[in-house]
Amino acid sequence: MALKLRNRFLYLVTEKERKIGRKIKYIEIAEATGISQSVISRWMNSNIERYDAPVVEKLCEYFECDLCDLLYLERVDDAPN
Repeated sequence: MALKLRNRFLYLVTEKERKIGRKIKYIEIAEATGISQSVISRWMNSNIERYDAPVVEKLCEYFECDLCDLLYLERVDDAPN
């Protein structure tokens, strides 16, 4: 078994939307954090290959969460299909 770094970005967005009672647009997160909309989109779609510390820090600040709330390690089967 191998480990793969995953994110809970979509979960955190959903939880924040539930708390505030409305949908959150990519542009709103981008403007609040200073992170580009394309990077926000990649996070939303779990299409991140590189985790830049400043981006991770800004997202943790935006969601008022700890690093382990945003990122986690998942065990994956590394056997070929």
